[in-house]
Amino acid sequence: MTQYNSICKICGKDFGKTGSLHKHLKSHDYYVADYYVEFYGRKNKFTGDLLPFKDIESYFNKDFSNRIQMNKWLNSVSEEEGRNYIQSVIMDRVKEKKREYLPFHLELENCFLPKMDMVKQKFGSYSSFSKTVGTDPLFDKNIVDGFFDKTLPSDLEIAIDTREQKPLSFDCGHRSHKLSFGDYTLFGDNYNYTFVDRKSATDFCGTMVGENLERFKREVKLAANMDAYIFVVIESSVSKIIKMQKKFKRKASIDYILKNMRDISYEFPRRCQFVFAEDRKFSQFLIPRILYFGQDVWRTDLQYFIDKKKEQN
Repeated sequence: MTQYNSICKICGKDFGKTGSLHKHLKSHDYYVADYYVEFYGRKNKFTGDLLPFKDIESYFNKDFSNRIQMNKWLNSVSEEEGRNYIQSVIMDRVKEKKREYLPFHLELENCFLPKMDMVKQKFGSYSSFSKTVGTDPLFDKNIVDGFFDKTLPSDLEIAIDTREQKPLSFDCGHRSHKLSFGDYTLFGDNYNYTFVDRKSATDFCGTMVGENLERFKREVKLAANMDAYIFVVIESSVSKIIKMQKKFKRKASIDYILKNMRDISYEFPRRCQFVFAEDRKFSQFLIPRILYFGQDVWRTDLQYFIDKKKEQN
């Protein structure tokens, strides 16, 4: 990773913060983008062209203009060089963020890191990559057999929180019941400390900012203290939410929202997981299965297997 600092490359003055440096550049008749491209000149690994400057973080953390270029480059270099690059960029992020675990599928997808399938292609499996770098994945279990196609027990009965404003309707039994956290869990012998918090796209975005974020963290902490686990099922996809945020010019950017989502996943490791179910219909299919299989999917990167299942259909 290329290092940068707050020392002006033109006059040598140290401004302590990059924000102050950026303001100072006006005195030299420099635009911020022109300054970084001229004095740091980072090149695209695939094309050899100078990388365009959009913002300081992406400029110094990206080696390609898009993921297609990254994939083509990784498949064009030697296996050793490809593996070394993947190991370097992923572990740089782990160290930069001071994380105890390797990134999960959604993080790899949305933070311009090599995707899970590319890591698997180069290392054989994500667990093999984990052993190579000496760091465990946040989610380290395979999908349980029958998750998508097993017929669920006829006696399954779902508890729906009394405060749930737009409760889903399920093929199995269900009735209202006051819950301390989450919107759905199971009654009776099928109860396994697993809860689902259902959210629309708007609900999700609102929950990940400000006071709502702090309130949600307290809810997850309460669940963790009770040895329970919360799956947050969002009735949308990341791509749909990005379009929605741009269309309606929401105050909170999708990058900030997704950052907070990732931070929560690591702040409460293996106690909370976010799953984008695309729409309400798939949520109705997914939630009973999450609740039934319960602890067998707590440490499964469920979003990865959902996305792979949809690719096959």
